[in-house]
Amino acid sequence: MYNQTYDDVNTLQGLPFDQWVQRIKQFVDSEGEDKTGKDVSIYPGITKKGRPTNLVCVICDDAKVDSIIDTLVLETGTLGIRISNSNRFIVPRTKHNFSLTFDGKSFEVNYKKSSHNAKTHFKIEFDDLKNISNALDKPIVDIESFLRKEIEKIEGL
Repeated sequence: MYNQTYDDVNTLQGLPFDQWVQRIKQFVDSEGEDKTGKDVSIYPGITKKGRPTNLVCVICDDAKVDSIIDTLVLETGTLGIRISNSNRFIVPRTKHNFSLTFDGKSFEVNYKKSSHNAKTHFKIEFDDLKNISNALDKPIVDIESFLRKEIEKIEGL
């Protein structure tokens, strides 16, 4: 049906999308299923005549375009989907983890580290930040700040 040749990834955009924000999470939360996209973004906007809208963008492989289109149309009631293809550069990265005990509770912290042009960056897995935040009843921003300092010590950054 939509089987055309695309470069590396596709961006699908469906309009409108008012009450379905949580439903769209299935694109990234249902790993292993045909509907899984690499990333989902939702952008609020205003259309003609001042109508509010949300633009849903899904990055996916060619093989998943059809099932994601079907899900977007069925779940949102959109009247149209724009498909565009693009190449993207993914900075090579490695996965790392460490264990941490805080307030008498043990946690496993996962992060990804990348290097590009002699500059090193790392990103802590958000689910770990959220779980630690909930367990300690502290804001995510505080947990992230603390963990970033710990990782910088570990990595010698």
